Amino acid sequence: MKFKGFYYDILFISLLIFGGALFIGVTLLMFDIKVAAVEAVILAVIVLLGFIRMFSARHRYRRMLSLTSKKLDYSDNKVLSNMPLPVAVCDEDGAIKWANERFIEMTGDSITQVSSIADYLGNEYDADYNKYVKIGERYYLVNTVDFHRDGMRFTAYKFIDNTQLKETEFRYMMSRPYIIIFQTDNIEDNILLSRDSEKSELKSKVDGIIDSWSDSFNSFNKKISDDRLLIVTEKENIDKMIEDGFSVLEKVRNCTYKEKNMQVTLSAGIACGDNLKSAEKSARKALDTAINRGGDQAAFLLPDGNYRFFGAVSKSADKRNKIKIKLWASQLSDEINAASNVFICGHKSADYDSIGSALGVAYACQVLGKRANIIYNSASSLAGRLVESLDGSGFENIITGEDAALKSLDKNSLLVLTDTHVPEICDAPEVFSQTARKVIIDHHRLVPGAQTDKYVFIHNPNASSASEIVAEMLQHIAGDERIPDIIASALLSGIMLDTKDFVLRTSVSTFETAAYLKSCGADTVKVSRLFSNDSDTGREINRTVYKSETFKDVFAVSTVQNESPNSRLIASKSADEMLNISGIKASFVFFTDNEKTCISARSLGDVNVQLIMEQLGGGGHQTMAACQMKNTGTQEAKEKLLEVLSKSTVKEN
Repeated sequence: MKFKGFYYDILFISLLIFGGALFIGVTLLMFDIKVAAVEAVILAVIVLLGFIRMFSARHRYRRMLSLTSKKLDYSDNKVLSNMPLPVAVCDEDGAIKWANERFIEMTGDSITQVSSIADYLGNEYDADYNKYVKIGERYYLVNTVDFHRDGMRFTAYKFIDNTQLKETEFRYMMSRPYIIIFQTDNIEDNILLSRDSEKSELKSKVDGIIDSWSDSFNSFNKKISDDRLLIVTEKENIDKMIEDGFSVLEKVRNCTYKEKNMQVTLSAGIACGDNLKSAEKSARKALDTAINRGGDQAAFLLPDGNYRFFGAVSKSADKRNKIKIKLWASQLSDEINAASNVFICGHKSADYDSIGSALGVAYACQVLGKRANIIYNSASSLAGRLVESLDGSGFENIITGEDAALKSLDKNSLLVLTDTHVPEICDAPEVFSQTARKVIIDHHRLVPGAQTDKYVFIHNPNASSASEIVAEMLQHIAGDERIPDIIASALLSGIMLDTKDFVLRTSVSTFETAAYLKSCGADTVKVSRLFSNDSDTGREINRTVYKSETFKDVFAVSTVQNESPNSRLIASKSADEMLNISGIKASFVFFTDNEKTCISARSLGDVNVQLIMEQLGGGGHQTMAACQMKNTGTQEAKEKLLEVLSKSTVKEN
């Protein structure tokens, strides 16, 4: 807190009275009462002089201003003094050398001989630009004029009172229209009631929760379809909803019917616009983003194009749609048939899901009579054993490198990207940038700002893996033709990897797809052998788990000690193993890769590690995520992670 002018004197006199009274009290107890009386008289005189000085401050300051004004020309002094606006003249250092009466009235006599104009403009003020400042309860537009006198540069600051205009602007901004579109994610799937009347009753209960929440913020709402509701409101109410944390998500999530939680969740898209039509269009885009991230969350599309998310604490709802799978299969087939040649690749450090789904797409191309090649980087791959298993299967020749792929590209070439929708982590970035036609197949939650409208985007965040999506489409593309054993095994390995052997992110569709692959000849024994570790890797995993530390009793954090080509694999498997420690809800393992500090994150669903990694620049899925930090050491990265974890919540079982 700053004390200026009058307040300096008040503070000084108060301390003087307190100290003097204490000293007199001690004298009275230990010495003669006459000595104490003399001290009291001296203290009273000093205090009186202090008050005289304090109340004469304005007179002394005006005298100082009068002396300073003599340095100005008569015309300057007369013009500035008679201006109907508050004016202050400052030297090159910003010290106030002169001010008119209106400036003194505006500041409430708080200026002194050592006052600086920065005391009223703030540290962020830039004299090169007009800027509003708030002094007291009023807003002023500050203009400046430079002039020179006696070889010195002075600046005159003019304060134009625009309080009424600023308040009008504030009221206008707070009344800007916002659109919110709510959608129930899974109400039809979770209502296992026999009577239509009971289903209608539960739907009405959910609608009532949203209506009540909307009414509490003075907002208008209207049902626009069986599972969607539109809310029209103003920015003032949006700010209150943000402060509320969009509690309606939790209220609906905890909704019960006949004393049973129905596991119903909401997704919401929030946006503003130049008009209601553009706001509604942006809100639909935001809702699609929320749904593509798994639902049970609100996606707020900010004016700058970025997103802010609320909720996302429950597992993704299993929304099976056979029509959508058939449509995706048709789109993929059309793109393959129209292509001159097809290239398939996954993400960097390709794993079994990335390569398994790529092999599934390659087989789809074979069924449709098109030659396809999988772009594979053996140096960074985590799926070497799967690629080696192709030898002698008839599919070993489909593996190629990026350089060879670049030589075969033409304007009708097609690139199919699997297991990621982020171009920056594509395993063949040059091919991606030079190919005009693309298909993306992914199951990870949508990264904010992803440009998915430029390509054929096959995306299901509720699927266990990209391999599951491809396997479902193959049932339509291949028809009655039986998938080869090696392809079925590769797809099954991708599913098993991302579900941790059918423990996490499984649904009815996941087991049905696995059963279909098994019926096609998927060899579970061979798939299990793909996941076995050599002795060196096993020792490093055990060492990493042994050296793990706990944070808040529910988070386990560790670091891969020795950098090696298998560091990424060691980190991911160590993170999986750390979840077996009693009480641990989420695990995080650091490792170094090409001078980048990386984190492999895992959870059992009680903690959304995707949201945690997004705060550090990464992403992924609710139970499996990662991030990379450039120019950041392991210790610094660990401190950043712990800061995020300190604010993270854990879902109660």
